[in-house]
Amino acid sequence: LHAEALADLDRAIALKPSSFTHFERGRVRLLRRDVSGARDDFDAAIGLSPRFASAYFGRGLTHHIAGQLQ
Repeated sequence: LHAEALADLDRAIALKPSSFTHFERGRVRLLRRDVSGARDDFDAAIGLSPRFASAYFGRGLTHHIAGQLQ
């Protein structure tokens, strides 16, 4: 299920990148335990929409999870 969602989001981003699609892909990547990829997507979402508060929360969550994994 996550692999299909990730593939759809990859296609959506290839067609028309947006902060929302990067944010959603970041969420899927977190569910798949791809913390680094999720952080990259949250960074991209913030770059496209610097006022996207949820993307900052997601990025903060990746920092928290990465700290727990070390």
